[in-house]
Amino acid sequence: MWGPTSSGSPGYRHSGRCDWFKLLTVALPVGLLLAMVLALLMFETVVWVRYVIIFTPGCFALVLGGLASPLFRYAHCRNNYVAGAFACVFASAMYLGYYQARMVASGGLPMAARIDLLPMFIRECIQQDTIVEERPGLPDKVNPANPTLNWLLFAADWLIAARCCSWLLVLLNRRCYCEQCGRWMIRKTAHVAPGMGEMIVAAIAAEQIDSLPDSIPNVSLVREVTRVHIDVEYCPGSEAVSAACPAYFSVRSSSGLIPNYLVKQVPLSPEEMAGLAKRLEFR
Repeated sequence: MWGPTSSGSPGYRHSGRCDWFKLLTVALPVGLLLAMVLALLMFETVVWVRYVIIFTPGCFALVLGGLASPLFRYAHCRNNYVAGAFACVFASAMYLGYYQARMVASGGLPMAARIDLLPMFIRECIQQDTIVEERPGLPDKVNPANPTLNWLLFAADWLIAARCCSWLLVLLNRRCYCEQCGRWMIRKTAHVAPGMGEMIVAAIAAEQIDSLPDSIPNVSLVREVTRVHIDVEYCPGSEAVSAACPAYFSVRSSSGLIPNYLVKQVPLSPEEMAGLAKRLEFR
């Protein structure tokens, strides 16, 4: 029995395990390769457009986190700390790789292998880089180089890149995992009208799922600004959930970008899962 609030419900918790062989032999090298590719793209973007403090490294770090997410699913990584640490390594490789690309553009292709010169090159960039202020209707204002400010911005951009990459990577790997079968669970969602989420949660918490209406229609995602999402996660071994494999469900409402969970990944019995499947249209 669990209560009607996410804070008081015994929700799903990752086991903290991962396949270290796949993580070190596949996820790590491929993730570093993605970081190097994005470092080059980041350099080309800055050459053709402009480097925007915080925004440029943050956006590329989000792209890196999204691209690296399937690698951690492949490695069966259920440890957010491990995933976050690897994401910070990837983001650092991307951010420092941007300066490596600048060094190659400045000194030629042989500089690509001179990683030992990178700290000196970064120090020179910090000493010389200027900040350009765009002024609508007026010429851009070029401020003189300020090494102290540049070091602070260098550290801030690095931290932003690491934070954005790790945040998105962990966010995208929140799906439940079936420890018995060794597979990630399938997630399906039904969209219902406001108020139905509380009704469904109360019925399941009271073990009275038969008290729900026989059919709960989906609402339009276009017309309804405020809606409730019912997520079910179950083992992909079969569409019908067996007693051996657990199932979980979440209820979240959204009227903006940040969802508000009523319950999050709480366990369902096979009977409760069957009752929801009969009443809701999951997609």
